[in-house]
Amino acid sequence: AFDSATQKEVVEKDSLQYRARFITQSRGDDASTSYIAADREFNAKEIAKAAMGGYSVLDVPIATPNRFSCILGPPDGSNLICVDIITIGRKSEPLSDNKFACSEVVR
Repeated sequence: AFDSATQKEVVEKDSLQYRARFITQSRGDDASTSYIAADREFNAKEIAKAAMGGYSVLDVPIATPNRFSCILGPPDGSNLICVDIITIGRKSEPLSDNKFACSEVVR
């Protein structure tokens, strides 16, 4: 059901094409307990460039796993846009041995 919903929502409609990157993060002092996380700064810049053009991201003053802030310059030269994203929750759920679904709640 998840794959067919994804097919209908993403593939059959107009979609943005952009690169995404993931990085290894450690859980505190023990380097052996690491996990893979999305590179929020890189991915947000790539999404903005795909949606608004290559020179749309003017500044990224804050980029942490739980908070991201950037200044966007629309291609039409209108007012600058300040974007602040704060992650307030995360969830992941295994779908099979090699697939999982994940989400973040942001404001």
